[in-house]
Amino acid sequence: MDIVTAFLQTPVHWVVSKSDPKVSPLPCLPGWALVNPLVQSPIQDARGTCISTPEGDYLLSCQSISFCTEQDALPLGIHELEAFLVRLKYRSGQALLQPHVLAHGRLSLDALPEQEAAAESINATPLKYVRLTSITQDVITQAALNDQGSEAPVHALLLLEAIEAITHRDLKKAVLFSAIAVEVLAQTQIRDAYERLKLSSPNPSEMRFIDVQPKKGTTTIREDPVFELLMGRAKGQAERLFHEVALYVLGRSMHTEDLSLYELNTKLRDMRNRIAHKDLKGKSSKLCLEDATLALDCANRTFRWFNAEDYPLPEEVAQVSGKPSQTSKFL
Repeated sequence: MDIVTAFLQTPVHWVVSKSDPKVSPLPCLPGWALVNPLVQSPIQDARGTCISTPEGDYLLSCQSISFCTEQDALPLGIHELEAFLVRLKYRSGQALLQPHVLAHGRLSLDALPEQEAAAESINATPLKYVRLTSITQDVITQAALNDQGSEAPVHALLLLEAIEAITHRDLKKAVLFSAIAVEVLAQTQIRDAYERLKLSSPNPSEMRFIDVQPKKGTTTIREDPVFELLMGRAKGQAERLFHEVALYVLGRSMHTEDLSLYELNTKLRDMRNRIAHKDLKGKSSKLCLEDATLALDCANRTFRWFNAEDYPLPEEVAQVSGKPSQTSKFL
């Protein structure tokens, strides 16, 4: 049996139950399996902390992750390791998980060591955010799927970057990435829905699909010029995506369904533009924590409006009042 252990830049949080298997096969990495973090690393004791929770589970924090294979599987390099870590980050919502491998080692064993459940027992419930975003067996199963839907979408990773930024009090990055995340989300969801409608037979009567020849002598393509016009007008004005374009393609408008969220997105776009313009002029943008918190709240609410997965915020961020202070740029 070959074992590969990767050592990471930041700790990874896990919730492991006694019934979890020692290894979890990974269809996305044929021939390889993820080793249960309760199994001590055979290369180095890098498990970190392990505590038992009142629910009878084990909450672990460690800076290593191990994989094993009993087949003649393709080698695991840093690229494959980091790609799987991105999947775990996306599926768990663990914003502080940095998918960067500092080093990795490999060795051969006859068998894996036994699982070690010795842990410090605590009476208090672990931090809600840590528990909510810890990697569980269900997260591993979802991340391991070998299909396109298991890949982390760009908008989700942008939102996780924004959450990480606010925990480090990088308020400008939190606002910018929140704004970019909602715009990328809207464009992706609307464009995907448009492509599905274009492939439907017959095309819906409310759309205006026609066959167009871009240039003389070229192959005709099917498109809706009204949709392309609306998308062109939405450039630089993301709120148009939430109203006119969404209404045309999705049959829904944020402006009519949730006016407060629509207005919040407009303010978020304006704030992003002000930050960008000040940076270009060499000026700094003074933001307060409420600005970044409201930006993240706006992003999460927008994700829910589009039926996309949103992510919890750390307690110290979530407890910030939802009402802007006198110094907030959202006023």
